[in-house]
Amino acid sequence: MEEKRNSRITIREVADRANVSITTVSRCLNGTKRVNPDVEQRILDAVRELNYIPNASAQNIRRGCSNLLGVVVPDIANPYFSGICKEMERLFFDHGYHLIIGSTGDHPLKEQSMLYSLQKHRIDGLIVSTNGQNDDALKQLKDQGLPLVLFDRFQPGLDVDYVLEDNYGNARLCIRYLLDQGHKRIAVVKGYPSIVSARRFEACEDAVKEAGLDLDPSLCMEPCSSYEEYCQKFFSLFTMPDRPTAVFLSNPAQMKYFVMAANQYGIRLPEDLSFTGFGMEDYKNLFPCSATCMIQDYESSAQAIVRIMLERLSDSKNAGEVPAKKIQVPCFFHIGSSVRKIF
Repeated sequence: MEEKRNSRITIREVADRANVSITTVSRCLNGTKRVNPDVEQRILDAVRELNYIPNASAQNIRRGCSNLLGVVVPDIANPYFSGICKEMERLFFDHGYHLIIGSTGDHPLKEQSMLYSLQKHRIDGLIVSTNGQNDDALKQLKDQGLPLVLFDRFQPGLDVDYVLEDNYGNARLCIRYLLDQGHKRIAVVKGYPSIVSARRFEACEDAVKEAGLDLDPSLCMEPCSSYEEYCQKFFSLFTMPDRPTAVFLSNPAQMKYFVMAANQYGIRLPEDLSFTGFGMEDYKNLFPCSATCMIQDYESSAQAIVRIMLERLSDSKNAGEVPAKKIQVPCFFHIGSSVRKIF
């Protein structure tokens, strides 16, 4: 006779199978009190035979913790965010925590829904790269005592822990490098609306102005949501009568799409068009020419996030009394062969 499906098996049935009390089963499975080894083995055998799955929500309420951490990012397919999540998952696992990861597509309503959904899972802490339009929801969670770490995107209205890069300084370095190589007509592809993207674009404008030039508004491209859209915009860029000599790309996805479009339309890089911006480690060798780019160190970011979160979790009762931390993680500017001198 087949056993009932695990969704219908109760702790009482496990206790009956093991010939012990429900309290003894609970103590054994929750680890709240030592149980005689022979009794423990009978309980574990009953759990296996019945395919019993404990009610995690009920356990969390009793223990006061879930060993679950929520992570909310704009796009899990973005190499930067997937790299951070992978490294965080590895590091947190060593400390007994598991991650619930949500990808918002940079939609504020979806982000808000995920924040409240994760709260219902009784997570022990929350890590967010926010769209920037849910400050009230994030502040509410923090005020309720939930350990909260924001990364990648800065929200000046929130007094919380941050792990950030020097977005302004890093973008400015990229543009300065183009200018130093003789480029004066530079196209800039903006990132999705956020304080990070705004700071990067501001750095581009400032660096060009310091050189006695101005960014041509017709060369400042708005972000797209797919390769097909980017391909159309890049084609219009490639076929301009007065084409720019270099392009600044605000994130790794844009850089990948730019190189793909150039290959599709027969644009030689960097002979016909130079490029730089924010890339990733693989781009040093993946493209036909080694990308000159700012390489984001997702491992350092993940390590900093994990360190702060573990500190908050270990002292959660006094978390509100400890000043928020602002950690700036390093990036590395790789000089490859994607920018040619035009003197």
